[in-house]
Amino acid sequence: MKPPEASGPTRPGSAEDRAWKALSDPTRRRILEELQGGGRTTGKLVGGFPMSRFGVMKHLRVLHEAGLIRVENRGRERWNHLNPAPIQKLYRHWIRDFEEPLRENEMTQAQDTDLQAVHILVELRIEASRPRVFECFVDETAAWWREDFFTRPGLGAFRIERKLGGMMYEDWGNGEGQIWAQVSGLKAPEYIQLAGDTDRAWGGPSRGIMTVTFEEEAGGTRLRFEHSNFGHVSEATRESLEAGWKELLGDGLKPYAESR
Repeated sequence: MKPPEASGPTRPGSAEDRAWKALSDPTRRRILEELQGGGRTTGKLVGGFPMSRFGVMKHLRVLHEAGLIRVENRGRERWNHLNPAPIQKLYRHWIRDFEEPLRENEMTQAQDTDLQAVHILVELRIEASRPRVFECFVDETAAWWREDFFTRPGLGAFRIERKLGGMMYEDWGNGEGQIWAQVSGLKAPEYIQLAGDTDRAWGGPSRGIMTVTFEEEAGGTRLRFEHSNFGHVSEATRESLEAGWKELLGDGLKPYAESR
């Protein structure tokens, strides 16, 4: 199974996008889990993570901006409290609505997976400059994206539009194609983030966020690809996605960028 298709536009910068972005990071999800047991001071949270106070506070700021935590100042102490409302809204919008039609057939549902979140990380070194690797990934996708990774092989080219709200999509020509995701974050040549939905035929329904960072490393580039999925995602789907992205990036993007 190859990486999933996605459809349905989102509004970059919306409250919903901020919530998905906040939930895409495993450290921030751990912070939310800590807060399920009740409010915690910032100092207490810092002590539970292997990073600097600045690092934890940066994650707390993202969670606060997404509305996932409430902050209360008590004298010199800063208390952080879980606010489940945005998560409940995401569930109602993206998961419950997908579940309703499926409940009509209980026998089929026996084979479906439980609601969960999975995280995939693929890292590789590419012997090319950071600007060049970024350019290959975003602007020249059609040159290295393999045909067997299309939802319908043989119909066109794979493209990524370098702009906020731009599409990551299969271009079949004549205005036809398949959207995989939309660009929700972009800073060339440092990173690009894309968010999209997966239907049942491709292991969903689920919501996925892909974050690709490009770091300079001793004359080359360290590419870090993270894919977080929330919804009906089985272990088999997770393994398939991980293997698919490793193959596509390692056998497609890497040799292409290094040969130019």
